[in-house]
Amino acid sequence: MNSKKMSLVLAAFLFVVATGAAGIMTADSNYFANHQFTIKKMGAKWFVVDKDNKKEPIRANKADDITWTADGSDLEFTFPAEIGKYLQKVDGNYDGSKYTAKVEDGKKLKLKVKDGVIDGRYEYEVLVLADSSQAEGSSPPVIIIGGS
Repeated sequence: MNSKKMSLVLAAFLFVVATGAAGIMTADSNYFANHQFTIKKMGAKWFVVDKDNKKEPIRANKADDITWTADGSDLEFTFPAEIGKYLQKVDGNYDGSKYTAKVEDGKKLKLKVKDGVIDGRYEYEVLVLADSSQAEGSSPPVIIIGGS
């Protein structure tokens, strides 16, 4: 193989490696999940469930979105005062001791996990207004951030 062909092959190889590596880095560093959950009645109780109707804790990472959908009732979410430490607020009220957000039946609540979050386990409450009862998740509903 002459040096011209060898140079072309080497240049093509380096181009593929460079663009492939850049593509992998971009895909990994820009990938954030949108975790979708529904609050709905199953039997006599209300639950926070994933798309497969599993009552699992929400497992999220920094910069992920978490979306809850109200199915069958208006809801009121209550998060502890530390909401500002781990979730970016959308609509709702903060009274110094807790953050609350109301969601009408059929509507969604979407919150983003902040980049500076400390890995941990965070409990929250969902009041089902139709029955004046609490929705269960992993009893109580839990958001697990990171590997905790």
